[in-house]
Amino acid sequence: MDIYREEILDHYRNPRNKGELKGANKKARKDSPLCAEADWVEIFLSVEEGRIKDIKFQGKGCVISMAATSMLTERVKGKSLTDVAAISEDEIRADFGGALSTSRETCAFLSLWTLRSALGLKIDENKTNQN
Repeated sequence: MDIYREEILDHYRNPRNKGELKGANKKARKDSPLCAEADWVEIFLSVEEGRIKDIKFQGKGCVISMAATSMLTERVKGKSLTDVAAISEDEIRADFGGALSTSRETCAFLSLWTLRSALGLKIDENKTNQN
């Protein structure tokens, strides 16, 4: 089993930052337009002084979508909104070893799109299949 697969399975089986965040001052929910497993992600944020002080998520979905969400919450906690806004789909793709099918990219990117929505950032859900 390669290192990417081990990390993905660990995040799926032991998701980080899962649950509802009491006192969240930003939140968003998105449903996957393509997933047969009825993927959805809801992200709760506590943003203070231009930083993500805390983040939690709830959701239902496949291994890819739930692992991606767990990994994203770890990546952004404590980061500035400027740094968070700069996270690209390519970075998420790299978390999965760089190779995902188009339908799996949608699963992997769902949490990033939800985070962007919560922060009022531009969302381009047509970014799948771009290198």
